[in-house]
Amino acid sequence: MAMSFQQRRKLSITIGVLFAVGVVAFIMWKPISDAFIAPDGYAVHVPAGNFTHANWSDLMKATKQAGAQAVIPANVKALDGQAVAIHGYLLPLHSGVDSNQFFLAPKPGNCYFCNPPGIGEAIEINVAGGKRLPLSDRPVSVYGKFRVTDGVRRALYIVDDATLSLRS
Repeated sequence: MAMSFQQRRKLSITIGVLFAVGVVAFIMWKPISDAFIAPDGYAVHVPAGNFTHANWSDLMKATKQAGAQAVIPANVKALDGQAVAIHGYLLPLHSGVDSNQFFLAPKPGNCYFCNPPGIGEAIEINVAGGKRLPLSDRPVSVYGKFRVTDGVRRALYIVDDATLSLRS
């Protein structure tokens, strides 16, 4: 049975709409899937608990002279032992594909060793349960227990038992 002009027109519009929806879905799949599926072990939702936001502008005010104690702002010292949330970019701490330790920096960087940040510009991140995650070049949110150290053998700031989630 032959289709009328109206039927062919409706069919072509339907096919066009379905094609357009398919193209949009294909383009948007990664951002949409990242919102619901934790890629490669990163958390999708903020972990339960009350987290104090750690501010990079305060963290970066720390100073240290050779052979002297680090001078850390009082409001940063007050975060010691607290559950914190901080946003930034991961830098590799070890070579390899996956790791359970990273540095977190306020801006993206290519290589921590080639262009090292200041003493208050890198936080050592220890992933909860020793879970190994791939390095991501996307911004991340880190949730965990904040520690302030002397900065001699380790980073000045450390976040232990960290849960990481990718940011949009």
